[in-house]
Amino acid sequence: MTHSLTSSDIKQFQSYLMDSNVKLNTAKKYVRDVKKLAHFLSDQTQTLSQNSLDAFLKSLSEAGYEARSINSIIASIKSYCKFAGRTDLQCKSLNIRKRSNHEDIQNRLTEEEYEALLRTALEQKNYRQVLMIQIFAVTDIRMKELAVEAGIDPDKVYPQNLKRQLVRSHFSVTYP
Repeated sequence: MTHSLTSSDIKQFQSYLMDSNVKLNTAKKYVRDVKKLAHFLSDQTQTLSQNSLDAFLKSLSEAGYEARSINSIIASIKSYCKFAGRTDLQCKSLNIRKRSNHEDIQNRLTEEEYEALLRTALEQKNYRQVLMIQIFAVTDIRMKELAVEAGIDPDKVYPQNLKRQLVRSHFSVTYP
């Protein structure tokens, strides 16, 4: 079964979203995403089918869209398919891989990098930036010191989880 995706279909979809009490910004985004699909189909002179849908999603990936953005567009398309009764079309969300500990550790600045940033900001007389760099450097160094004091290897934990682990080691606080 194939189906064209016309501007009339999109207007009906928009009305459906408004009648469904979908938030205005969500409705706008869904309509914008379905228009992207319609534009793709018209450029390819294709109708809406499983093959054309797969090609559209592949084109997004090839165009450099992040997995999170593609998943958002997929949610819009799923909503349209539900509205249009297109149970024959399937699009699965992409798996979004979380960064590993190793990637987080590599993204930390070294003392030399902090010093270089600080020198540059001072040379540019950007004192607001100087202050921010100092705050980040001191916070990073102090968090590492606290981790060592608590018996936690700061190079083997996610920076965002480090504070939580430090609090757990000093207080009887539980986190989900």
